Amino acid sequence: MQGPSAFKAATNSNGSISREVEPGNYKVEEVIKFTEDWQATTPAEQSIALERGKEGILRFGNFRIARSVLTIIKFEDLNGNGIYDQDQGEEGLPGWEFSIEGQEPITTGEGGVISLRDVKSGTYTVREKIKPGWFSTTKTEQSIKINPGEEKKLYFGNKKPQLITKFEDRNANGAMDAGEKGLAGWIFDIKGPVTTIKTTDANGQININDLPSGDYAVTERLIDAAWYNTTPVTQSVKVPGPGAYFGNDKYRTLNVFKFNDLNKDGKYNENEPGLEGWEFQVSSQAEPAFTDSNGLAKFKVKANGKY
Repeated sequence: MQGPSAFKAATNSNGSISREVEPGNYKVEEVIKFTEDWQATTPAEQSIALERGKEGILRFGNFRIARSVLTIIKFEDLNGNGIYDQDQGEEGLPGWEFSIEGQEPITTGEGGVISLRDVKSGTYTVREKIKPGWFSTTKTEQSIKINPGEEKKLYFGNKKPQLITKFEDRNANGAMDAGEKGLAGWIFDIKGPVTTIKTTDANGQININDLPSGDYAVTERLIDAAWYNTTPVTQSVKVPGPGAYFGNDKYRTLNVFKFNDLNKDGKYNENEPGLEGWEFQVSSQAEPAFTDSNGLAKFKVKANGKY
């Protein structure tokens, strides 16, 4: 307030300011709260001439602008039903990119949320950018109409494929470790609400998201006697749910050499010949083996064993 008595003041709970001042000409200017979406409906600067003993009144009107809000929610759709079931442990996915017509790409933040405030009324088309290894359970492109003052939400669900993975378990530890590769062309019998046969792809995987919900028994077929299982041959899998890993390793060859110790020193020398027809038995092996013409008896054994 500028005039004979200059001061600054804020309105009380009734929206008024009352002050005794010296008579004279005054200019009063309000400070608009732009950050709170207010818009003046009367002049923001008004003048008044005050006489001694008289009361003067100035009225300042404001209107709160109705802002529209568009909220995008990205979530992991664990059960694949296209609905954000937070009560079933489904959570938002941060770090997913979306594009809206006429705007720069934006990324979901904490909780998988993008909140766009003060959007203009109209129709908006929102597209998600799919990440490798995921598939959509809702439309990847959705349109919505927003009227002034409305808050609208769009939900985008994604799910990781439920996979059966067949891998070469080179260290025979029953787990797929770094560097171990999938095995293509292995056949699996799947029995549950439906019965089917599926074969692993080039990555050693089978996607079972297309199966009806329920409990399944998944059994691998051993395609070659050169391999043995490092995980159970049959495993229980619930759809939807986590996948399963099936490991196999190739048998190793244990060579036993029998030789004629000509100099009786207990050590093999190059001039000492192998002995044919000698019988050997290896622990865990059902059948014995006999040395061949080179003095070698061969056994198929599993890795990491003591024999």
